[in-house]
Amino acid sequence: QFMNTPPRNLGFGAAALCLLAACQATPAMLAKKELAPVPPSLADRLPDDTIAFFALSDIPALRTSMAKSTLMKIYREPEVQGFLSGGLTMLDSAWEEIRAQASVQGIPLDLTYWEALRSFEVGFAVRAAPGNEDPFASPPSIQGIARLGLAEGLGDQAFEVLAGMLEPQGMSRNDIPGEKCLIIVDGDEDGQHLSVILRGLADAVEIEMLWGAPGAGTLAATENYRRAWHRNVVPGNAVFGYFQFQELTTMLFDGFSHKEPEAAEFFADLYHRVIEPIQSVSFSTGWND
Repeated sequence: QFMNTPPRNLGFGAAALCLLAACQATPAMLAKKELAPVPPSLADRLPDDTIAFFALSDIPALRTSMAKSTLMKIYREPEVQGFLSGGLTMLDSAWEEIRAQASVQGIPLDLTYWEALRSFEVGFAVRAAPGNEDPFASPPSIQGIARLGLAEGLGDQAFEVLAGMLEPQGMSRNDIPGEKCLIIVDGDEDGQHLSVILRGLADAVEIEMLWGAPGAGTLAATENYRRAWHRNVVPGNAVFGYFQFQELTTMLFDGFSHKEPEAAEFFADLYHRVIEPIQSVSFSTGWND
């Protein structure tokens, strides 16, 4: 089929092929094979149409690998330390002042050290209301979760600090066994239900938002996500990002087509040939030298 493309379209076709080679395209274009499950993460609680997911899964391991890196060896050289000593002294003094102020505010000292951090994950989904020809005719549904993993026991402490700041604003506690909850928002907004909940666990603090209807399935169960995780995450890589654009680009193009049909028709070929086939883009990085 590509051989029959008119010469004037060869440049466009080549650019499209290069872009698709760098991205994860539709499953029909990829080899089919059974993929193993992925390790537990926030992706188990995010819907299958999640647009973006980012994870720093093991902060202590990342810090350890960075400490052994060539860059850190250079940083420890006496000449480099001498050159940076003035700025480092100022930073140390500033951080000690921040710790002192935090202590006055009742923030536990352990929470002011990098060693307290264990992981960080965040993801969100945006979907158009079903049944509308124009996806912008009514507000979309938005769903998201952010989770900060902490050393054992510090999740409860971090929650209590945050709850102490928010409860005076009229927000209510709704604790259950093994989980502390603070309901930040629970009501209607623009005709849709909006809830924002802060949660405290022994080893983490989370905030979860839902505006409108929740999504179906889980991101971790989707084939594209599992393929991306197995392809990208290797020993030494502690950072993982996954972006699933199809839901968002479809919603935007449908809305654009409804509002500006002539302009949308002009861009339709580019959209259907280059953008629409892209389902997801992912990356992973770390420190392993």
